[in-house]
Amino acid sequence: ISPDEYRAEEICVMAYNEKDGRLAAIQTCKNAEDIDIELTSGAYNIYVTANMGTFDAPDDESDITTASYQVSSFQDIGEALPMCWKGKAEIKAGETTTINASLSRLVSRISFRVETGILEGLEIDSVRLCQGAGILRPFMEDGSRILSSDEALNGDHATEEDIASLMDGENICFYAVENCQGTLLPQNTDPWKKVPDN
Repeated sequence: ISPDEYRAEEICVMAYNEKDGRLAAIQTCKNAEDIDIELTSGAYNIYVTANMGTFDAPDDESDITTASYQVSSFQDIGEALPMCWKGKAEIKAGETTTINASLSRLVSRISFRVETGILEGLEIDSVRLCQGAGILRPFMEDGSRILSSDEALNGDHATEEDIASLMDGENICFYAVENCQGTLLPQNTDPWKKVPDN
């Protein structure tokens, strides 16, 4: 895939009332300039997604960390990368509040190169990212995401042009959804014992 890394479309804005944690408003628009939400005065937690269509926002803010976006194939993110942002807003009666959201990409760019001179006669036929994460949970805390087998998919792969570049010793780029390791055998504090037998 060769996405535009700066493109932000299908922007979904969700506002949760800070007082009761309930979803107060949600709006999805093609462009950020078109978003205009009316809220009563008060404090709100704002969540924004881009390039994921209308995000399936839960009614209760406490469930936002498990809300997810399924990547059915890497063609889903072939043109624009999923992005997100969260922040706060204080709304005052009769006033317009502008929110500036600095979106973070949820897909990593991986630069890959092969030292072809190390193995004489080495020829590369294909390169593919396999069994990567297929589900995005944009608002879950870092380090607590765990990949299960039904969430995995084979991802980005090298084109014929990429293979030729690799054989010439050049870098090629792949894109991958975040793949956190989660917590493996939390009762085992010895990393040398974190093996299949245990």
